Amino acid sequence: MQPYLTPERVRTMRAGSLFTAYSDLELADLIADSSAIADAYCNLAMTPEPGSLRGGTVVDEEHNWPYPHYVWEMGTKRIFTFNQPIREVSSLKLLVAAGASASIPTNSLVINHTERWVEVTSLAIASNSGLFGVTGWVVPIGGLADPLAQISYSYGRVITETLERLYPITNDELRVFQAGNGFWIVDVDHEVTVTVDGTPADPGDYTVDSDIGRVTFAADTTGIVRATYSHSLDRNVPSAVGLIMEHLHGAAKARSRGLTGGVQRVKVGEISIDRGMSTRDAASLLETAVPEAALMLSGHKVMWMA
Repeated sequence: MQPYLTPERVRTMRAGSLFTAYSDLELADLIADSSAIADAYCNLAMTPEPGSLRGGTVVDEEHNWPYPHYVWEMGTKRIFTFNQPIREVSSLKLLVAAGASASIPTNSLVINHTERWVEVTSLAIASNSGLFGVTGWVVPIGGLADPLAQISYSYGRVITETLERLYPITNDELRVFQAGNGFWIVDVDHEVTVTVDGTPADPGDYTVDSDIGRVTFAADTTGIVRATYSHSLDRNVPSAVGLIMEHLHGAAKARSRGLTGGVQRVKVGEISIDRGMSTRDAASLLETAVPEAALMLSGHKVMWMA
């Protein structure tokens, strides 16, 4: 599981003052719990290859590849991956028996990046290896009844922010500037650029913390700082996780005051506090306990097929 916040970002959020007594380790643990709740709500733990809203890489994900038992059957040509959206497929192998497999060239694949399927063209199957002939499939005697497809791929969103304004985390020291998003993608295809008052800043004058989403200058910078960068996480996700953290923090406070699972109502004078109990599923529980978080995560729910 990948966390959707960092302790440093939590402390600069609206509710950051709630967690001033938490150490980095305690905050990281609370973030992990809250991120796991978000994953459960989005059905990310249901798949054989549990996914992440931050994206990731999957190696040799297995799918059944039904064999065409009759001449009029085409067999399977399309694989629906467990995680989406697909960025790139690095390999696809068809295993037909122990020690007998065929690699399909990735340039022979058609990828639908948003509907999470990969399709092998007929010519790719027919011309690749001695396992497959022009007239049909050739399966070794004693091979699998249905071949097994093993696919390796990367997945996840790539969101690019262009010249987003960054703000100092304190008004006293104008060196550390933070963007609206963390977990930047920094690789050969995704470059981070920074400007000050419209002029490109020298990369030697600042450092980048891609996880937090911060730019730290060597000296105070009084101009308007902007950055162009790519990230993998929709803003709604860390915001929802922050709301879940607030709820868990409040629940812990309530338990410390004796409001445990067996207490349904506490009344002091004209003020009463009710603690309802529910046996509904995880989605309903989140929608009831933290409806704002459920609303933010609703567009990220994953529906998948085997």
